[in-house]
Amino acid sequence: MTNLMLIVSTLCVLFVKLSYGYSLENVLPASNSPTQAQAQAQAQAQAQAQAGYAYLVLQLQWPGAHCILFNCGVKQLPNNFTIHGLWPFNSSGVASDRLRLHMVSFPQLKNGLSVNLRHNLDIFWPDIQNHDNVRFWRHEWNSHGTAAHQVFSLANYFNKALEIKHRYDIIQALNQKGIHHGSDVSIKDVGVVLEGLVGPNNYVIECSKKSKTSPTYLHEIGLCFDINGIHQVACVHKSTKYHCPPNVRFE
Repeated sequence: MTNLMLIVSTLCVLFVKLSYGYSLENVLPASNSPTQAQAQAQAQAQAQAQAGYAYLVLQLQWPGAHCILFNCGVKQLPNNFTIHGLWPFNSSGVASDRLRLHMVSFPQLKNGLSVNLRHNLDIFWPDIQNHDNVRFWRHEWNSHGTAAHQVFSLANYFNKALEIKHRYDIIQALNQKGIHHGSDVSIKDVGVVLEGLVGPNNYVIECSKKSKTSPTYLHEIGLCFDINGIHQVACVHKSTKYHCPPNVRFE
């Protein structure tokens, strides 16, 4: 009888509170089950732990600046950003360690990439500094790609870099805003363009100097994505090169 009276009393209080406009969230006791946001965060953390890294960076380089800095000796440079690498980073913004077990030799690299894929890499991922594309690709896979082997096979790693590159035409976006190479440009203006492409905090602009007295050049741009290279995410890492002043040379 006492339990029945307690139940009736509780129901009466609940009815009164609902009558006065209380929501069920304010009336019923809090649930111990995780919210949707918490569940998504837990799933993301588990996926990152399984992958071995927290996010990917598509690192792009501007050929004009790169060849001033490293004396490429190339007369005809690509008129667009080219791929430097696709780099896994951990949640602290540190590049993930390469894994020797998954490194490849030159024959293994060539056999693992189709003729069509190598053709596209020749165009969009060239070694403009040393003119040895296969050596460059092997270096990038062995140094960075192996850290993402849980998610990407050898061919899928290079295909993913190309796929992300084709999603964003940075040079066209810059030109549309009146930012052209061969001139001094505002880093703030470049940032506004990148923010429009990939969102705030999802990119890193890298600048370099050839010497203490030389101009500062817009050298590389990093775009940050989730572990699968699908959705943009915030970049945790900082620029690994010279700090960009307000105005730089876009050569």
